[in-house]
Amino acid sequence: MSLRSMLSLFSSDLAIDLGTANTCVYARGKGIVVGTGMHTQMGMIAEMLQSVEEEQTPLQKKLDQLGKTLGLAAIIICAMVFGVYVLRALSHPAVELGVAIADAFLISVSLAIAAVPEGLPAIVTITLVPMISSFTVI
Repeated sequence: MSLRSMLSLFSSDLAIDLGTANTCVYARGKGIVVGTGMHTQMGMIAEMLQSVEEEQTPLQKKLDQLGKTLGLAAIIICAMVFGVYVLRALSHPAVELGVAIADAFLISVSLAIAAVPEGLPAIVTITLVPMISSFTVI
């Protein structure tokens, strides 16, 4: 029997997958390789997994929104502190304007850096631990 006639007997629906999910102790037979690598069922699954886009969870979206809100509030407060400091320096003639602006800038930048919530992920994790432990079944 020729190779062409053997291929015409089998459709792709009748092909046997000899992937990693099968175990064989001893066998003899003949086979025709119809696909390797990404052209097998495992390859198609791998391709589908690679094409999945990561989507943010609702918690991540809310934390991003909270971070943006805190950042905007910090910028507004820093601008207000800078303005008040410079206006206060202008009302005192003994203070040089250049020194007052430099001091106001340093204070505003320090305040902005201090406003960054470094411990926010840790606080969220500690807050969520009791909720997650209530879901676990022992």
